[in-house]
Parts: sequence; C-alpha cells; structure tokens
Amino acid sequence: MRAWVVLPAYNEAKNLPPIFEGYRRVREDTYNLDLRFILVDDGSTDGTPDVAREAAGDLPLEILPNGHNMGLAETFNRGLLPGLPGGDSSRRPGRPG
Repeated sequence: MRAWVVLPAYNEAKNLPPIFEGYRRVREDTYNLDLRFILVDDGSTDGTPDVAREAAGDLPLEILPNGHNMGLAETFNRGLLPGLPGGDSSRRPGRPG
C-alpha cells in the first residue's frame, strides 16, 4: 500500500528530524507500507528544504518550493495533487504540463 504524506512547512527545520524519524519507524513496523513525502516549503528562511533532504534520508521526498509565503491552506493544497488517487504524479504544481 502506498501512502502520501503532505508536509506544509514554514521555518520547520528544527522539527523535521524527529518527524522523519517517526515516519521511518512507522515504515519499519508496518508491513508493505510505501510512504512517500511531499514537503511544500512556504518561503522558509531557516534552511527547511536542506534539513528535510538530510532528515528524510532514504525516505522518498519531493520538495515543492513556494518561493514566498502563501499561507497554510494554499501551501497544503499545492501538495495534494501529486498524492491524490488518479492524480498525475508526473506533473507537479509549478511545472509545465
């Protein structure tokens, strides 16, 4: 089974390592669970994307940068399309179709 986790993030660098470690334990404890992560960076200034890449380690992670702060709702919605059933995972928000 595949599960997508959308992580809207604004200056969350210090919180990401324990979050990814927790998901890593879930993956190890759950038979046949294919976890995928989409982190939508909402204009962070604390290195959130770099910390996310490092903290994710072997967990599949895609990072979608907003470029500037767009707010929680818009940021979360932007990360939904790739993970929705029937969503075209080859197309990402912000990329030409």
